[in-house]
Amino acid sequence: MPNNLKKNLSITFLVLAVNLISVYFFFRIDLTQDKKYSLSEATENMLQNLSGPVQVNVYLDGDDLPGGFERLKKAIEETLVEFKIEGGKNLNYQFINPIAQSTEEKRNALFKELIDKGMQPTNIYENVGGKKSENLIFPYATVSYE
Repeated sequence: MPNNLKKNLSITFLVLAVNLISVYFFFRIDLTQDKKYSLSEATENMLQNLSGPVQVNVYLDGDDLPGGFERLKKAIEETLVEFKIEGGKNLNYQFINPIAQSTEEKRNALFKELIDKGMQPTNIYENVGGKKSENLIFPYATVSYE
């Protein structure tokens, strides 16, 4: 067998082996100088020692979120995934689109509930196809313990 073929097969085998092993082990390395994407030891301890269920509802979801809100949603989701890994079965989260309720009555009831909790919606104005549209976004989350 030529050396190039052996080398290519070896590299391919090594990559496949690393991928198979990584399926069973989760790890993440934060290479930022200020450890921007790492949980503190205190946060990890708190999440690992939850004595009851914690539910996080994030009211920032939808198909047509503006870029800044989409990035915020992604950052929140990445953080919640890390929380879930540490908190295990005691930590659950969901993203809720307040606008996408099944009926207008349910949507208005949810809007009222959120506003009564002090969560004021943000108006987003967009021009789509020459038409101006307005959407409400609730960039908030609630955390319920037990």
